[in-house]
Amino acid sequence: PCLDAYPQEQWLALEDRLRQNAERSPRTIKYFQNVFLPGVQECQVDRQGRILLANRLRESAELGHEVVFVGLVDKLRIWSVDNWNVVNKKSADLSEDPEVVSVLGFT
Repeated sequence: PCLDAYPQEQWLALEDRLRQNAERSPRTIKYFQNVFLPGVQECQVDRQGRILLANRLRESAELGHEVVFVGLVDKLRIWSVDNWNVVNKKSADLSEDPEVVSVLGFT
């Protein structure tokens, strides 16, 4: 479990994609409408640059006092240190698909 934090522009683009694809995959869209979207919350940043998270968000992502911020292409992911260590350890083996690693330019 983690939190995905989207810049407003990226979030609005995601909403547009959901609307545009509503008929393509109604079952998937229903999932987002019933499970993903109800948990969404706009978060404020305080004067010191800290992101203020509601208790329910911190609880659902199992966040404690120390967290890890992971920047992705279009969003930011917020992990508990323990959960990040598990995920990072599992995904560290890039040899599984070296062609993709090469195509992305990481070789």
